[in-house]
Amino acid sequence: MKKNWKRVKQVRANPRGTYRRDPLAAIPLTPANVEQKRDSQGLIHLRARLPLKGLRKRVADFLGYEYAKTVALDTLGSRYYEQVDGQRSLRAIVAAMLPESGRSPGQLEEHIVLFTKALMAKNLLVLKVAADPDDPGEPAYARAPARELGQEGRDAKTKPEGQP
Repeated sequence: MKKNWKRVKQVRANPRGTYRRDPLAAIPLTPANVEQKRDSQGLIHLRARLPLKGLRKRVADFLGYEYAKTVALDTLGSRYYEQVDGQRSLRAIVAAMLPESGRSPGQLEEHIVLFTKALMAKNLLVLKVAADPDDPGEPAYARAPARELGQEGRDAKTKPEGQP
């Protein structure tokens, strides 16, 4: 007879106390590989240049082809992307779009979060998130140790000068 054991995942207590991160406190940024252009109607078209590797890169270089993903935004999406400047949080963007959207604040917040997720899934947007709620100004990656960022491993492989 087989016994079915369910594994129970232990949840560690947060040393700073329990808190729930506010998704609207994140700050959206445009990645370096994304270009934006406006059409004759004033709508924004995003173009993300994607890096290729291996055989695809060789063929694309030979044919002079640049691989990119293009997305056309509607009126509300264009208004949202205009406000992505790397300094405004999602909450500030919601507050700026609320008077002209004609939606309730809760409904607009939900739409903004879903639209942000969709753009992030297509690599057209990244978010800067605070490390903890006590220090909202510092991004999470700013305090990451060198080992987590991979810096120590790269430096450890290089030999010091003067040694064989």
